[in-house]
Amino acid sequence: MYKRVDVAVLGTCNLDFISRVSRFAGPDEEVNMDQLHQSVGGSAANSALTLKDMGIKTGVITRVGEDYGGNLIFSRLNDAGIGTERVLAREEPTGMTFIAVDDQGERSIYVHMGANAHFELLNGDKTYIRDSKVLHITGMYWEVVEEASQHAHTLSFNPGMLLSSFGLPKLKNTIKQTDMLFLNQKEAKILTGMEPSAGAEFLVKMGVPRIILTLGREGAALYTPDEIITSPSVETMVTDTTGAGDTFAAAFLASHLQGKDDEECLNQANLSASQQVEKWGGF
Repeated sequence: MYKRVDVAVLGTCNLDFISRVSRFAGPDEEVNMDQLHQSVGGSAANSALTLKDMGIKTGVITRVGEDYGGNLIFSRLNDAGIGTERVLAREEPTGMTFIAVDDQGERSIYVHMGANAHFELLNGDKTYIRDSKVLHITGMYWEVVEEASQHAHTLSFNPGMLLSSFGLPKLKNTIKQTDMLFLNQKEAKILTGMEPSAGAEFLVKMGVPRIILTLGREGAALYTPDEIITSPSVETMVTDTTGAGDTFAAAFLASHLQGKDDEECLNQANLSASQQVEKWGGF
C-alpha cells in the first residue's frame, strides 16, 4: 500500500552528464571538457525535488532501467523523501542526457530516452493519479499525457519543447483540462503559432485559468481571464540552466498549494529558478 501524495509528477527520470566547454564542437572537431558533472536528472526528478523541498508531499510516476542508473535514481528519490511507488524498472537501460554548456551559458543537449521510451500508463499509475490532489505532467509522450490527464483532479502541465511541437490540434484535449500551463516564449510560439503574449491570451480564452510564461532575463508573466501579472527576474551568477524551467514550474505550483496569491507564486518561482541556475544539474 502506498502513501497518498499531494502532487503526482509524471515525467522522465534520467542520468545527466553535464560538461562545461569553451565552445561547441563542429563536424569532425574535438573540444575538451573543462568540467564534467554527473547527477540524477530528468524533468520528473527535478520537479519533484523542488516540490518536496518546499514542503509538498510528492511522488513520481516514471520508468527506469534495471541497472546502475535506475538503482541510483530510486535511491536518490527515496533519500529526498519523494514517493517512489510508481518508479518502475524495465529491462531497457535507464534514460541518459548529455548536456554541454558553453561560456555564454548556452546548451547543446543529446538525449537517450531508454526506459522512458517504453512508458505505458498502468492501472496502478491511474489509481495513483486519482488519489493525488494534483497531477503535474512534464516531459512525457503525447499519448501518455492525453491518457493520464483524464484521471487528474487538478492538472498542472509543463509540456516543454517536444510536446509543444505537436501543436494545439494534438494537445487541445489535455490543455482544455489544464489548470496551470507553463511555457517559455519559444514553446508558446510553437504551440500556438502566435507571438508568445498573443498565444498566452488565446490559451486563456480556450479556458485555461492560468498561463505562466517565462521570459528569460525579463522574468515571467502570468495570464488569467482577469489580469496579466509580471515579475522581474532575479539577478544571479549562472552556472548551469539545466532544470531551471522544471524548478520554476514546481515552485509556482508549490506556492499555489500553500495558499499564496498569484503574484507571490510568480515571485517565488523566479527566485527558486535563480537559485537553481547557480549550481550544476537540476537535482
